[in-house]
Amino acid sequence: MLENVLWFIVGTFFSIVSAINEVIGRFVYSLGRLFILDLKGCNKTILNDLDEMTMIMRRAAEAAGATVVSVDAHRFEPFGLSVTVIISESHIAIHTWPEFGEASADVFTCGDLMTEKAAKLIFIALGAKKKRQLMLLRGMSLHRRSHKLTQQEVESYVTEQPT
Repeated sequence: MLENVLWFIVGTFFSIVSAINEVIGRFVYSLGRLFILDLKGCNKTILNDLDEMTMIMRRAAEAAGATVVSVDAHRFEPFGLSVTVIISESHIAIHTWPEFGEASADVFTCGDLMTEKAAKLIFIALGAKKKRQLMLLRGMSLHRRSHKLTQQEVESYVTEQPT
């Protein structure tokens, strides 16, 4: 009973913070978006299958439209996994607790990727019954940069940095 109440309270907090970030995002530019997922009631077999979890995380990166650079995965004894997908646009990571049917994932992307699609794919692929999801804007600024830096801007930036 207490666990359900706490799950509800934290989930409500996550929803409020995510909604605030969505509103803020309309007025400021952010360098990246971080989705934090807590998943319960997941398929315990998948949570402990290193090959399957690695494939799911690669598919999540592809669903977001990201470019996979590398994947690192580790199996813990007696059970549990960590999988990190390094993408050109940042990273996607997960840690599992098969004994509890739970997993926690971070989907962090820069640019205009479809971060929500990666988060949804992970939720569905793990067969999760419940989720808490928090979206945070990272690297916020009041100015918007809608173009890539020119060579002159890059050189100016490099020369202005303290040594």
